[in-house]
Amino acid sequence: MELNSILERQDRRTLSISITRDGLVKIKAPLTMPMSEIQNFVNEKQSWIKEKLASIENVIDENKDVIDYRKFLYIGEKYLPYWADVNDFYFDSQKQCVYIPKRMSESVVLPNLYKFYRKRAKSILSQRVKSIADTMNVDFKRIRFSNAKSRWGSCSSAGVISLNWKLILLPTKLIDYVIVHELSHLSHMDHSNKFWKSVETYVPDYGFLRKDLKRYSYVLNMFRWLIL
Repeated sequence: MELNSILERQDRRTLSISITRDGLVKIKAPLTMPMSEIQNFVNEKQSWIKEKLASIENVIDENKDVIDYRKFLYIGEKYLPYWADVNDFYFDSQKQCVYIPKRMSESVVLPNLYKFYRKRAKSILSQRVKSIADTMNVDFKRIRFSNAKSRWGSCSSAGVISLNWKLILLPTKLIDYVIVHELSHLSHMDHSNKFWKSVETYVPDYGFLRKDLKRYSYVLNMFRWLIL
């Protein structure tokens, strides 16, 4: 296959195809299915594959400045870095710049920014969860923060809400959608119609937001090299 792809043989009856946020085409096939049948399936999906890969490439191109850490995301906006007489990172929404303490050398900006983000995430996201939970009239046990590779959030049967700290980089509407999604699992642990009805009650445009959230999937890879 000429595509950047991987084939996984599994104990299953059907073929499936998916594309990762890095543009890898993943094909899952039954253990004994002939390669010719798999190739025909992939050929039939060429238009869909090309469309998805083009969409991923466009998102990466549009956000190359953030991916390369030349600009920094915060609550859905991009900020240019400037060194200034400040004690800590300060995101100026009017000037669209983030002020960095002059004492901080360029080599330690990212590790310190990572710590700043995590601290703000715990504060801001915790407040949002409590506020939205009150609105939804649901109770949760506690909130924990993760650095998950592929998930923005989760909810355990014990009532523990887990949120990826990188949500702090996303627009407020997407943050709230993820929180409503996870809090709705307190009443519906599946993704049944009742679950989605609950989400829709508090986020009427959740369908659009679900799609928009995928455009930020590249964020999940960011800062991972700082984690030891």
